[in-house]
Amino acid sequence: MPQAAVIAKLSEVFNIEPKQLFEFFYLKSPSDVRKELLDMVNNLDDEQLILAYKYVKTFVL
Repeated sequence: MPQAAVIAKLSEVFNIEPKQLFEFFYLKSPSDVRKELLDMVNNLDDEQLILAYKYVKTFVL
């Protein structure tokens, strides 16, 4: 389980409520998830984009 500070920072970076970090997309189609992710990425400022890239690169790829 991530520390509270990490959850708070992630929710701040992605401009979402902390609870949304634990909501899974299993009820959405892959195309809907892709669109939603792209919309989120397109709304990030430069600093947030770099941070998001680092998280994805570290945890997903």
